Amino acid sequence: PLYKRMCRQLSTTIDNQHKVQDRLNVGGLIINADGYGWGQKGGYELLMDTIKTFQVELVLVLGDEQLSNTLCMDHLLENTTCSHYIPVSGGVVKKNAAVRRKMRTTAMQHYFYGPRGNFHPHLAVLN
Repeated sequence: PLYKRMCRQLSTTIDNQHKVQDRLNVGGLIINADGYGWGQKGGYELLMDTIKTFQVELVLVLGDEQLSNTLCMDHLLENTTCSHYIPVSGGVVKKNAAVRRKMRTTAMQHYFYGPRGNFHPHLAVLN
């Protein structure tokens, strides 16, 4: 699928940049995989593919003990990958899919059109 190809290309680009710029080797990379929907069809496989593609050394699972346990028991992960469960604070309420979708749409609209809708993105082809 397109997503896997894009992840591989991004991983290759990041690796190439690390080879050229030594200062990039000091830090790390954070991959927020909340949108995978790992419990849905194909979501877990995408998560595993991303972990392997980016050669992830540490996986932090926030508030999903079942996912953390599944990752710990999965033999596909190499020995260098470590998974840790982090419980969420009391009172945290998980947003449902419709609310998250609306928030994502609003954030994209704010990015491209501005918070008041006063920006007007356009395409310009330069030769």
